[in-house]
Amino acid sequence: CCIFAEVCFAVGSSQSTGKQWYQRRVRGVTKMRVLFIVSIVLAVSSAIRYRTYISTLDRKHAGTDSIDLRIAFIGSRSTVNTGHVDKKGRDDFERGATDMFDFYMADVGQLECLELTVANNDMWIMQHILVYKEGRTLPQLFRNTKLTPLSTDSSEGVRKLRVCEHGGDMSK
Repeated sequence: CCIFAEVCFAVGSSQSTGKQWYQRRVRGVTKMRVLFIVSIVLAVSSAIRYRTYISTLDRKHAGTDSIDLRIAFIGSRSTVNTGHVDKKGRDDFERGATDMFDFYMADVGQLECLELTVANNDMWIMQHILVYKEGRTLPQLFRNTKLTPLSTDSSEGVRKLRVCEHGGDMSK
């Protein structure tokens, strides 16, 4: 059975040198795989889970079927973006519903604000977001106090909305 084309060629050319070459090749690949696995484990072990509950307002037309949501977690140390927020096979951000998402990312320090950015032409009204940071006992609550709609259409709402723990909606 041949794993690598080079190994099959080397084994076919000379039995003793082929075995030695194969052993060196396997050791090198094993070392590379171990280093790769260790780097993944270190990256995952340094990541912190942010369990996030996103609540949609219970009002007519507050929910959405096709919004492309991204969230920036803004902290005292850094800002980390989540990328597209979506649960595959699930209808997220429906009227009156709360959706849970786990984000594993670098520690941003003291979480100060969340900046929500939307794409796709639909409107959505987020009521509040509750964030449980791994290792912290109490959650943080980020409210959309003005109930500002998010939309790419400026006549319906804003494309970006920053909500901070101690109040202060800032739309862009």
